[in-house]
Amino acid sequence: MVDRTTRTTHQRYGNRISQSFMGILSAPILCLSGICLLAWNEGHFVTEHKAIDEGLRSVVRISSDTLDPSNEGHLVHFTGKAVTNDIIKDPDFGVAPGGILKLNRKVEMYQWVESKQSRTTKNTGGSTDTTTTFTYSKEWSTKPIHSSSFEEPRGHHNPGSMMFSDAAFEADPITVGAFTLSSVVTNKITWFRPLASTAVSTDTIPRNTAGSRAKPYPNGFYFGYSTTYPTVGDTKISYKEISEQLISVIAQQSGDTLSTFIASSGGSILLVDQGQHNAEDMFQHADDSLVLTTRLLRLVGFVVVFLSFQLLFGPLKVVADGIPFIGELVEVGNSCVSFLLAGVVSAATIAVAWFANRPFISILFFVLLVGASVGLAHRQSSMIGGGGGGSESDGDDAIPIAHAVRIDEIQEVPDTQFKDEPFASRVVSSPPMIGEHELKKPHGDIYMTLSK
Repeated sequence: MVDRTTRTTHQRYGNRISQSFMGILSAPILCLSGICLLAWNEGHFVTEHKAIDEGLRSVVRISSDTLDPSNEGHLVHFTGKAVTNDIIKDPDFGVAPGGILKLNRKVEMYQWVESKQSRTTKNTGGSTDTTTTFTYSKEWSTKPIHSSSFEEPRGHHNPGSMMFSDAAFEADPITVGAFTLSSVVTNKITWFRPLASTAVSTDTIPRNTAGSRAKPYPNGFYFGYSTTYPTVGDTKISYKEISEQLISVIAQQSGDTLSTFIASSGGSILLVDQGQHNAEDMFQHADDSLVLTTRLLRLVGFVVVFLSFQLLFGPLKVVADGIPFIGELVEVGNSCVSFLLAGVVSAATIAVAWFANRPFISILFFVLLVGASVGLAHRQSSMIGGGGGGSESDGDDAIPIAHAVRIDEIQEVPDTQFKDEPFASRVVSSPPMIGEHELKKPHGDIYMTLSK
């Protein structure tokens, strides 16, 4: 049985118009935000891309087993096994597996969750009716859900707080050969996997604590009557870990530790990958990620600018809703115009940012574009002026229009002048006249030709 409730709200035409005009106030701010994001994104891409190129040229490949003072302050690359002599322990449950670098505890509670779906219909006269369906289901959640804010809180009560909270534990120190990894490096070690169930036991839980009521559960513990049929308030805890393993690092050597390398462009380099990787592959992976991020942010910037124009033209759509069928047409037109304007603004912003961050390439591209445009225009002009464009008669008797004489009125040619011709009479309506020869057809006019 689906647990749901429905609410319908009515909005008057005047209120809709007032709200749409309020949207105009936020449209410039939203548009400016999108433009700033697009401009920053292009600059960030250039800065980081130059840093990657510089790093690829200057990186020093070393062994992690020894420290070479001559590499101090230089960008270095090495591969080695990350290990620790520290033993991580979760004090609440006594979980202390050996040989791991990081341990994460995840806590979930079974709770009521509210989801809603709305459908708006337009009425004659511009008013709207919005029907919202609220659906309630039970799900596992990592955060407490306050049922007091539900549309229908009766029968959907959740506990006010959770028994435990998430926790993260990290070994200290973590070393790779002669290097001690700083927090900026260990923060990039994020490839977790579930902790083996054999490392978790209820026997390690301290007595007379909240955790002493725990039941065994895959990769963790369970608090509740039944793991198969959970009820609201049941809690489950699971663990994930990162074990000692081989890693590849590109960073700046700073004594016996590592730090972020700052390139001459202002970009930063600090790369950490799982397993063994050469420097070229790591830089290529970083560049691919940079390109993907840049494209995604371009899309986000375009959407932000598009929404700003939607808000700007919003009142037109709402006002048009007062007339049946007109509102839908205006809404489609609003979306099309907003899409085109957003595309123009986004493209112009990216182009300006390109010019600002890549002046040499931008000037070269501009010169090539202008040269191609001038060449194309010259070619078209030559074809029109020099007869390359073709005529209605390609024979040897074709005469350029520049040598024709124009007649200002309609003339009828006497029958006796061309009595031996197939057509005894021709009528010429204000063409350039050249007597016995065929004419070229000028652009924009249609003439009958007179032949002997």
